[in-house]
Amino acid sequence: MDLSVIYNTFEDDIDVIEDTTAADNAVSSLLASLKEKDPELFFDLDSAIGALARAYQKQGFCGGIAAYNAITL
Repeated sequence: MDLSVIYNTFEDDIDVIEDTTAADNAVSSLLASLKEKDPELFFDLDSAIGALARAYQKQGFCGGIAAYNAITL
């Protein structure tokens, strides 16, 4: 089973939770302020945060699959 294929199939259907929305709003506010002061640092930080968030999302997805497999196999 290729977890990347499964993840890419379902990633758009994963429910957004309130904690995620609150954290996103807080980071967006900080980044908007930074963008005015240092556009280059803003871009670099925004890119890094995006990559980190996606990596954690994939990790959680793979962990969920592993947990499901552990209790159903």
